[in-house]
Amino acid sequence: MKKTILSITLFLFVQIIFAQDSTQWKLDYDFEASALHLNPDLTSRGILIDPLIYNKRRSNNLFRPRREFVSDNPNFHTASYFGVKLKTSFRDKYTFQSNLYFEHRGASYGSNDRDNIVWFPNFKFSAIDTFLILKKEIIINAQAGNFVQAQVNNGLKIYNQDYQGVNFRVSHQNVFFEYHQVGDLDNQIGLNLEEYIHLSLGFENEKIRLIYSQNLNWTGNSFAFRDYWDSDISFNYFLKENNELYFQYGHRNNGEFDLAKNGAFVLGAKYSLINNEKITWNINPSLRYYSANYNEGHYNPNFTYRDPNKGLYANTAGRFLYPLRNYYYDFDRWAVHTEYQDENVFSIALKTDFDIKLWERFHVKTNIETLSIHRDEEFYTNYFYVVDLYYTIRKDFQLGFIISNKTYNLDASFPTFYMMKEPMFGVHLKLNSIK
Repeated sequence: MKKTILSITLFLFVQIIFAQDSTQWKLDYDFEASALHLNPDLTSRGILIDPLIYNKRRSNNLFRPRREFVSDNPNFHTASYFGVKLKTSFRDKYTFQSNLYFEHRGASYGSNDRDNIVWFPNFKFSAIDTFLILKKEIIINAQAGNFVQAQVNNGLKIYNQDYQGVNFRVSHQNVFFEYHQVGDLDNQIGLNLEEYIHLSLGFENEKIRLIYSQNLNWTGNSFAFRDYWDSDISFNYFLKENNELYFQYGHRNNGEFDLAKNGAFVLGAKYSLINNEKITWNINPSLRYYSANYNEGHYNPNFTYRDPNKGLYANTAGRFLYPLRNYYYDFDRWAVHTEYQDENVFSIALKTDFDIKLWERFHVKTNIETLSIHRDEEFYTNYFYVVDLYYTIRKDFQLGFIISNKTYNLDASFPTFYMMKEPMFGVHLKLNSIK
């Protein structure tokens, strides 16, 4: 089956290249790649984890992860991937983006270990066009396929997440209607949400965006709680230089209207403190609250990224895949909060990126993310840091030395990370684009 899909994909690419009309069609291509070795061999393999979460994973997850030590994962073995990106567009209105990723998930597993060499595609079709209806200019924008590191509205529920879905938007001047459907947020992601349909009506201009939404959460007949609707309102205030303040409140319709008991909210800001040729510094603080009722049932621990018939070593790909490129995602996501079932959860998050040019092509970059979660009458703080001393070979192509406490966690029911007690040291080669 994989060979058939690959053959069809390559055939379509060849047809596009040799059969295009240059006045109508455009073809573009790009590449991305990464090789990362980040190993705790010179330090402790100890990890830090919230005791409440450890006990839950120890009880519910297939591999019974140990609290004391990190388990084997691709970072320890110079994992690498290569992505081929092809895009064709017709009249700059209709676009088909096709990406094909090849992964070698560990050099020390053997150069041709078929269990740790994988490939996977993702596709996305986009269309935008303008129509005159009753002498009114109507813009229609549609997308279907893979949504990567996606967010819906201001990210109260869906953010920092990959999934397949469709989006359809109709707008006139500053007013728009949007239909967004997510195919599945259970398999691989562990949110016990089989399908999510988002309907919104909004207004936006250069200063503000205001959206009211109704959302259908379809859980399927096999789950312990029923399908339900929730409502939310989202607001953005845009400042100069792409800075913004944002807010979103959501209410789950559980038969009674109670702002606190059935509600959730996120309040945050995105701000660039410094942006010049020598230094860039961006921060993103946020506050979140999820009531126990709002998160009820959105936890399914029955998924794993390993083969359940094998041990932990050299076992990095099972039925579901944790892509290597997702190492560069944030830790914070909805599933981190829903894992605290039957708890009212309040969190304080701060993400900051700092890059300073030391000399010619030499830079030092730091990425710091903290997420303090209040549960069981006290806070537990997750913190992740990456310090990267890198050399710019050319724009978007870097070679660097890394110090970090962040590594893959393939033992949870959703994509997440282990927080190491002591820093790890490693090297990386990263190509973001050839453009």
